[in-house]
Amino acid sequence: MKTAYIASPYDGTLCVYEASIPLSLNKITDFCKGDTATISVDEGYNYLWSDGSTQNFMTTTTPGEHTVQVTDDTGRKGADTTSVVFHDPPEFMLLKEEWNSNDNTSLINAFSYDYTSPFTYLWNDGSTSQSIIVSNPDSLNPKKEFSVTVTDKYGCYNSESISLIYTALHDDYLKNDDGISIFPNPFNENIHFDIQKPNYGNLKVRVSNLEEKNC
Repeated sequence: MKTAYIASPYDGTLCVYEASIPLSLNKITDFCKGDTATISVDEGYNYLWSDGSTQNFMTTTTPGEHTVQVTDDTGRKGADTTSVVFHDPPEFMLLKEEWNSNDNTSLINAFSYDYTSPFTYLWNDGSTSQSIIVSNPDSLNPKKEFSVTVTDKYGCYNSESISLIYTALHDDYLKNDDGISIFPNPFNENIHFDIQKPNYGNLKVRVSNLEEKNC
């Protein structure tokens, strides 16, 4: 910025006069990928941006340097440049692990390999921690869904969800008329089961030899 000193016609004191227009664009302006960036400077001047815009702001979806030149009615000039950066949304995954078998709970963790950016979390139950402990689904609530939105320091965000589904365990003994195909029979090493019984989750199969000894 250039500064001129002009003597007052009244008492001869020196007055400071800025010969150029001060601008204050950030050196780097951060946005999120997919956004339209808006860059602006103070009103009251004549403008010419690097994309040809003539308002006190410009919009762009193109990363890189963008420059503005301004003039006022007295002939003063000013210019400034900013570098626009579009950041990717945070990448993470939801991981589930058993937490406490006694009270039938699980831990769901929003895990990310990115350790450089501080994240904030908002789960669909209002929790704001990286992980939450939830009750597992049961016969009364056979399906539970959980979702979280993760936001980084630039304001860029991403959301993921996970479903927990109750699976009933049955101890019924299946019979041939339940739709079971076993082949080959008899067998030496490998055996194949084709069980066609609807509405069952996990099934237990006991294999025994001719002497009724479990295999």
